[in-house]
Amino acid sequence: MDSKVLFPSVPLRTSKPSILHRTFSKLKRKFHSPISSKDVADLPCEEIGTLSPEIFASYSGPDDGLAVLRPKNQDPNDGTEKVKCYDTVAGVCSWNVKHHRAYGIACSLYDCNPITKRMVGDPFADVYAVCARHNNSILIIADGVNWGRKARLAARCAVRGCMAYLNKHLFPVSASPSNTMEIFDIMLKSFEAAQKLIVQQEGAMTTLCATVVCPLKSSSKFVTCTVNVGDSFAYCFSRSKGVVELTEGSRDVHDDRDLRDVGGALGTVNGAEPDLSNLTCSVMFVDPGDIIFLVTDGISDNFDPVVSRVARRQVSDEEEALVDADLRNVPALTPHERHMCSLKHIEEVVLRAESPSADERVSAQEVCAMVSQHVLRLTAKKREVLEDPELYRDKSEMTNDDKRVWEKEIGAKVARTPGKLDHASIVAFEVGAFEPSRHSVKEKY
Repeated sequence: MDSKVLFPSVPLRTSKPSILHRTFSKLKRKFHSPISSKDVADLPCEEIGTLSPEIFASYSGPDDGLAVLRPKNQDPNDGTEKVKCYDTVAGVCSWNVKHHRAYGIACSLYDCNPITKRMVGDPFADVYAVCARHNNSILIIADGVNWGRKARLAARCAVRGCMAYLNKHLFPVSASPSNTMEIFDIMLKSFEAAQKLIVQQEGAMTTLCATVVCPLKSSSKFVTCTVNVGDSFAYCFSRSKGVVELTEGSRDVHDDRDLRDVGGALGTVNGAEPDLSNLTCSVMFVDPGDIIFLVTDGISDNFDPVVSRVARRQVSDEEEALVDADLRNVPALTPHERHMCSLKHIEEVVLRAESPSADERVSAQEVCAMVSQHVLRLTAKKREVLEDPELYRDKSEMTNDDKRVWEKEIGAKVARTPGKLDHASIVAFEVGAFEPSRHSVKEKY
């Protein structure tokens, strides 16, 4: 695989940004909105402050996350699939150092078979990691496409390969990056490293989203640099400005999206080549106290008002007669309206964790907890239908026609319940320069 052909390169800038770029950047800072492009040259080049190398939190999951990787030649059925790595992994000694300002949660929304007690959708194919330092952070999340060990392996390889490259090249012994263009250059190369590791380990396909948060030079503000491929997205929660999606430039939010289409993926999409059709770079200026969080589609899709069945798609007059009777009285929304409603809904859920005291802000850990709890509650009725032991009774005496009628009734019952069953993962970081104490985790979650 010639990765230099597949992945875009970052142009070397020897002159200062143009007046247009500087004016555009000032406007974006004022209105707290992201700048996105598939061409990095279209993004503003901002000077950043010195990146501190001191780590205060490094956490990955689920099931040890990036710290677990099955050797390529090991038999997947030999009963010892997990191989824990206790030496330095991806530039960090331990990936189990939690902090309420740098946290992650993964949960399965799938149903459990009441007879075998096995969870549908296993093995868990989402992986997340956060590596937080004194004044900067790296957040990464991946979602293996489809089910199975190779999908999980692809996600683990993607997060590990990406994190290892970023930790090595953002904090070199020599000069560290001085502007956002250099950050994006390193990030795109980290995606190449992720792709190479997936192919080397014979993984399948996965989405990948990574955000680097770093301080702006001579400013109290910070900047986020995000690269994503597929349908794993990044967001920013601001107490004063609400929720903004950093990655919305990776798709057309004015057009209906097929939730089954990830849009792009790393791994063995076409032989040993990835699908980079929606690979997008985004930059946004943020303030201390803002929460940056990355999610898989098990989270983001369940905030879509159509998926949660509080709204329906806007359809033509001819299609109106086909709308379910129980949806006739809910609002009909355009794709853009659905997107804006989903952002507002995330904001409302996050604000439930806010303390009445103005001195105590919602933490990254609380954002992860509130969002995860919301999607679990939303999809509870769907699991309840599917976990009914009656579904697993002996049907040998039923005729084929009876079976078809019965299956159609169950399908309709499931379709009428809100939510989408999936693996759901979130990883978050509170923006700012901190020197926190160790083991600062709020155990109530």
